[in-house]
Amino acid sequence: MPDISSRPSILSRLQCKLVLRLLDCPRRQRLPRLSCRQNPACIAAKNAEIDTYHNSISRMVDVTPEKGAGFEHWAKVFNLKQSAKSVSELERYGFKALEELQTALEIAKSDESACRETLKAVERELYSKKELQKRVLAYANTRQIRDEYRVLKSDKAKAKYRKTHESEFIIIESAQKYFKEHGITKIPSYKTLQTEIERLTSQQNELYEELHEKRDKVKRLQTITDNIQKTIGQENKRRDTRCSQATMKPNRLNCVKDWKR
Repeated sequence: MPDISSRPSILSRLQCKLVLRLLDCPRRQRLPRLSCRQNPACIAAKNAEIDTYHNSISRMVDVTPEKGAGFEHWAKVFNLKQSAKSVSELERYGFKALEELQTALEIAKSDESACRETLKAVERELYSKKELQKRVLAYANTRQIRDEYRVLKSDKAKAKYRKTHESEFIIIESAQKYFKEHGITKIPSYKTLQTEIERLTSQQNELYEELHEKRDKVKRLQTITDNIQKTIGQENKRRDTRCSQATMKPNRLNCVKDWKR
């Protein structure tokens, strides 16, 4: 993996150029030309990139000798780095034991599930409000047809009027059926529904951000838990191997006595 701190990346240089272009300077004034290592904006962008890289935690990979010595060496070094990061995060969260980490992971999963359910409820309500708004708008546009139909006295005139405006009456009957099925006795105004839709949309966006944060937290805690468990398993396996080798190793003193006999 290349060392990103050795030289500035292309993204950092582009950010540096954009910052220099956005500086509020007189048109004829010439700015001193700074290298990327001397420019504060470029240094800040590079440090942010380095912090993001160092703070990211990945799952430890399986060391398989079948893939070659190069991969095996890289996997051992990579797992060592991820194990160190996981232990550091364990201390940063203030967990004293693996059980506390697992409890925190279960709580984070529960919070994520609750947030997802709340988001689904808001989405259903938002869809319902938008559908109602569409029906209300379509019903309001047929007001003139309904008023003219109400004035007619004879059945023959009403039948002729309905045949002439058949498409409008289909919209009217569909809207009235929708209002009856959903128990709507008083039709709300379009403006009231628009205000409610804007409120629900804002709440939906906030829940999206909250769910994204909770999902990242669950993913991070799950990765730390897996890495810690894998590290403990590797240490136990290494200890068992040393113990088995020590048991199988012959006693040197007994070998000397047997040789003398």
